[in-house]
Amino acid sequence: GFAQKLIGGGIRAADFTETAEELKEQQVTSGKAWPAQLLRLKSDQDLHKLWYVLLKERNVLLSDAQLRRQNKNPAGPQDRKKKVNQSMARILTVLRERELAREKYWQQLEEEYKVANTPPAPPKEKKEKNLTEEQIIQTQKRKEAIANIPNWKYMNNRRRRGAIKEQYGKMAKQAKEDFIKELRFVGAKLKEKGITNHLG
Repeated sequence: GFAQKLIGGGIRAADFTETAEELKEQQVTSGKAWPAQLLRLKSDQDLHKLWYVLLKERNVLLSDAQLRRQNKNPAGPQDRKKKVNQSMARILTVLRERELAREKYWQQLEEEYKVANTPPAPPKEKKEKNLTEEQIIQTQKRKEAIANIPNWKYMNNRRRRGAIKEQYGKMAKQAKEDFIKELRFVGAKLKEKGITNHLG
């Protein structure tokens, strides 16, 4: 059990008993149980030694209780046994706390090692949209229209739709006028060279 793990082997059964003569010669007094605050200040080695001392004392008390029962004298130092059990339970609590703290510390070291030795993930490549020629023209047309609309950023969506529709109309009218001018210019050049264009 855990007690054997703490104190090891090679323990004689006689170490855990007291003779009647010894009990008569000594006046046994006991203080308070060991508080956890003081136990936390002790090293693991000191806690193991204290566990051995308390284990020996507990077994002496058990042997004495058995002797009293045989002699039909049930009275005895019950509070002393209670204090010993409390002290032993608190030692186990402190040792468990330290075990959990060590486990948490090693887990933290392991996580830090993984973070330090894990290569960073490559950045995600942005997928470029494959726009058609018509979509590119429409996008450019929209940008040009927006650039010619005053107070665009202060408009709501409804006003924007109306403004951009109106701007498209102006752009179409301007494109038509430019096309007619170009035709007239080309016609004039052909006329200068004596070339006529018969349609129909």
